[in-house]
Amino acid sequence: AFEAATEPTTPSFAIDDVMMLEGNSGTTNFVFTVTLSGAAEAQQPITVKYQTADGTATAPADYTALPLTTLSFAPGETSKQVSVAVHGETVVEANETFFVNLSEPFGAILFDDQGQGTIINDDMDPTPTPTPTPTPTPTPTTLVQWSATSYEASETNRGVTVTVQRTGPTTDESFVNYTTSDVTASERKDYTASLGRLRFAPGETSKSFEIIIADDRFDDDNETFQLTLSDPVGALLGGQFVATVSIVDNDTTNGPSPVRAGSLDLEFFVRQHYADFLSRSPDQAGLDFWTNQLTNCENPPPADLLVCRINVSAAFFLSIEYQETGYLVHRAYRAAYGNLPGKPVPLTLREYLAGSRQIGDGVQVGVGNWQQQLEDNRVAFFNEFITTSRFTILYAGLTNAQYVDALNQNTGGALSQADRDALVNALNASTMTRAQVLRAVAEDSEFTAAERNRAFVLAQYFGYLRRNPDDADSQGNPDPNFSGYNFWLGKLNEFNGNFIQAEMVRAFIESIEYGDRFGL
Repeated sequence: AFEAATEPTTPSFAIDDVMMLEGNSGTTNFVFTVTLSGAAEAQQPITVKYQTADGTATAPADYTALPLTTLSFAPGETSKQVSVAVHGETVVEANETFFVNLSEPFGAILFDDQGQGTIINDDMDPTPTPTPTPTPTPTPTTLVQWSATSYEASETNRGVTVTVQRTGPTTDESFVNYTTSDVTASERKDYTASLGRLRFAPGETSKSFEIIIADDRFDDDNETFQLTLSDPVGALLGGQFVATVSIVDNDTTNGPSPVRAGSLDLEFFVRQHYADFLSRSPDQAGLDFWTNQLTNCENPPPADLLVCRINVSAAFFLSIEYQETGYLVHRAYRAAYGNLPGKPVPLTLREYLAGSRQIGDGVQVGVGNWQQQLEDNRVAFFNEFITTSRFTILYAGLTNAQYVDALNQNTGGALSQADRDALVNALNASTMTRAQVLRAVAEDSEFTAAERNRAFVLAQYFGYLRRNPDDADSQGNPDPNFSGYNFWLGKLNEFNGNFIQAEMVRAFIESIEYGDRFGL
């Protein structure tokens, strides 16, 4: 049974959908991602062909058509990008669509063979709209959309609240995904990226959440980023499914970075830890407590203040809130999928951000009934996790024993034989679901302890540098071999997890890349 669990699943191709503004001139590249799943053991190239097709958008007027072209995936490659040039114009018209179709796969099957490109009209009709002739009232439709097409955020206020509205029948549940994306603002420096899934309970008509803005020390022009809604369930997208947030700058000159030792702003330093590690603004009591920890260091800086900064920084990773949100998401991905193909880490920054935001939604340790809120969020997270196409493709054909064995293998064999057998028996008896078993494996104490150092190092990249370890740094230099990540993991292991002796946290908070996020 164990050997059967490790056999590769049938490789499959999928392509995503893309929604973007058309622009008024030139071209905008719509970049589609073609993903190859379940081909980790492939020893030869796997190929698939793609070609564009008209929808309500037509080539060459609206976009540049792509002929039938072959994509080749070498062993270990899991994704390729297809770029379609969309032509900007100033004609007032409805949103238009075109398609990128996959065909003729070799060495794999087609799971999702069509990517839809939605060209969002960004032009306004200058003439009044005539009053339409009355028509019979249609059946009401549940719609979800942003409450406005534009929001204004201020660096001074450090955040902006945005709202998704639901109209029409609201007697049932509705869900919708949301995400932020850079325009001229950067999620590494100017705002905290937000992405996740909103649930409207029966009767709910609006959901609001905060996007954190960094009060940096750069004299920037006002900058913008985009909000996008997608993949609704139990509703349709309204016309305002894309909105723009403008960040109003409050600096007249470039100033020194508030996280560097020589110009350290203690409150800023603590506040940014809440944003980077917990994805929320600080509560006043927490902000005051941690700021006082730094202010009341027994001796003058720099030596003791540096030690205090290291301890405060590490405290965010070690906190109950992070361990039960970001670290749990890390363990869920490792238990479900092992590491990413060819990489020593189990998940990407955006997967981490989405999951930790979902589990941490409304949770503030010590405030209200936070334990119940946390439990409800964890249950919802794991229930949704096992419904994703990535998960179902991998595990749908496995027996219960094979499923548990596969999860156990992904953790490095953390489960004892007794724990493994108990989970298999619970699935066979229908006293546990596969979501509950995945959670049980992710929360296993031996696995949690064994994974801690790897998660600690990855959290430094996700938190302080806001990037994947192999992404390009602030100077444009990528690290495809994970040499930095592997170096710090080796140091942390060498000192048995003692982050002070390993000097890991110190290296990140004193790094040029971290300091450059917020000032000179």
